[in-house]
Amino acid sequence: MKHKSYSLSMTSFLLKHVLPVFLVLLAYVATLKAEGTYQVAPTANDLVMLLIGDSNYGNFATPNGPEASRIYVRLNAPEETLYIGLSREYLQNGSPASTGAYSFQIKRASDNAIVHGPFSVNSFVENLASWEDAAGPAVLNNGVGYSTDDARYRFAPGEAGLYYIEFINCDFIGLWDFTVGLGDQPVTGRVYSKSWAFRTPSLANTAPECVWDREFNGELYSYTSDGFVSKIDFDGSGFQGLSFTMAFNSKGPGQTGNIEQDRMSLPNANISADFAEHLIFLAEPDPILFPSGVCGSVAVAPYFSCTGVGTYCLDVSVTRSGLVEIVLDINQNGTFEAAIDRRLVHSFVDGQPLSACLAWDGLLGDGSTIDPGSSLDLLVRYSQGVQHWAVFDGEFLKNGFCVESVRPVCNLDASSNFLFWDDRNITDEPGTGQPKDGRSGCDCSVNGCRTWNNFSPNTDCSQVDDALTTGYGDKNTLNTWWFANTVSQTYANVPLIEVNIQGETAWCEGGLTPLTFLFTSSGLVDSVVWQGPSGIVASGGGATIPTEIQANQLSTYTIFVWDDAGCVYSDTHTLVLTSCPTDLELDIVALNPSPVLGTLVTYEVLVTNQAQ
Repeated sequence: MKHKSYSLSMTSFLLKHVLPVFLVLLAYVATLKAEGTYQVAPTANDLVMLLIGDSNYGNFATPNGPEASRIYVRLNAPEETLYIGLSREYLQNGSPASTGAYSFQIKRASDNAIVHGPFSVNSFVENLASWEDAAGPAVLNNGVGYSTDDARYRFAPGEAGLYYIEFINCDFIGLWDFTVGLGDQPVTGRVYSKSWAFRTPSLANTAPECVWDREFNGELYSYTSDGFVSKIDFDGSGFQGLSFTMAFNSKGPGQTGNIEQDRMSLPNANISADFAEHLIFLAEPDPILFPSGVCGSVAVAPYFSCTGVGTYCLDVSVTRSGLVEIVLDINQNGTFEAAIDRRLVHSFVDGQPLSACLAWDGLLGDGSTIDPGSSLDLLVRYSQGVQHWAVFDGEFLKNGFCVESVRPVCNLDASSNFLFWDDRNITDEPGTGQPKDGRSGCDCSVNGCRTWNNFSPNTDCSQVDDALTTGYGDKNTLNTWWFANTVSQTYANVPLIEVNIQGETAWCEGGLTPLTFLFTSSGLVDSVVWQGPSGIVASGGGATIPTEIQANQLSTYTIFVWDDAGCVYSDTHTLVLTSCPTDLELDIVALNPSPVLGTLVTYEVLVTNQAQ
């Protein structure tokens, strides 16, 4: 009896503790062998449909659609196979259509030729009918997942290359997966788009959120043009957008060419059609086909150059393309204050010079002019892997998403996980207490870093009219940006531009005092004029610049320095009479060196001051 009782207890223990852990591990392993629904809908309660062919969201994955809105698959060996899992078409509300018929085809990117299909998908031939089946192709997962016995769901072209998938006569696909395999092993990080279009259909359609009540909890990977990989995690973020696109670029939603203006959020405006730039993967990009970039560094000149009357520039150089932002910290308190400080921003891009002199109009934040003799601090941030996420008509971001730098690992600076935004043009309030000006950034691991929840459907949900909805993200494009690699440096007490006469101020009457000058500027000295009490002491330019004079009068000396931009700077130096030190030497000389005994001898005494 005791043995039997013990066996039952052990069975109970296994069922209660071991089996759930095993199932979790099994699900985790299965997740690694899928690229699709499992990545963007991590639980059975999530539903993320592909939004096909909607012109408001980029005409995603539709025949002959925009290049940025395609689903790409890269095969790297003739033996590789793309396994495809597809459900029937779904309705807008998230339920499967009765038959749900549509077609799909695969094209070769090099010549846009159809190389697979078109094939029909409907309720009779779908190979994905449940979230559990989306664990991946069964052939790569020990029988767990969806079947690919039907040849339409296997694409094996026998040659490496870039391919893309199109869907015909379809609006929503509820369950989907695209996994590359080599033999019996999955090869992840091969499926990407520049602009995914998703829909998270309503859960209950009850007030106050109505049809915008389902969260997007997906996880995506961004691969930038300079080879930086970031993971963007929306799990628990409270992002509720209903229909939306996922696209990232390096500039922001604006189109003016001005960096600071283009990254501002846009009121009452959608994202431009060519916003999408970076590649967005459902798993970490294959490091062989999508290699890591190279970490760079930045150097900043220790002073400014003059570019005209009251205008300046600061020499900056980088070793790799990236974005440089410099806060001119006028009051030297270590933070940006819009009322006084200024910000210089410059993007260094591949194929263009990696050095530039960043222009500044010499004005402070309040419009006043800086004193040319001022010193200030420079708060320098050099960033690579610049990524902007601009979401149009995103109703809620209640808790905030987070980003993580994956590769390359350049430094351990926590600011690489900082999020930035500039919503100053948005008239409404976010509703979460967050500032509209987020240019100083915040750590995304802190709950509520980048959030908004001010939204009203202005209806009891029985009939939703998008024209009546209002809110912070409603019909606006809210932009958020971050950097995969960030290097921050501070340069303290940097002089703007100045000339200083170097030399002693003490002067002994009849003596000479050498004076030289120090010119702190990135510009070159073109000519110099020295003036003394009697007029010009020395002048010259080019190879004959007088770098030193000998001051010989008790007075004020002035230097004028012209640089190669035509700007002139001056400094004065006043000599002060001082008590000169003495170091006397006596030289006694007998005028009659052979006197007769008893006669007067005459001597001459010479006194010399060796201090002169």
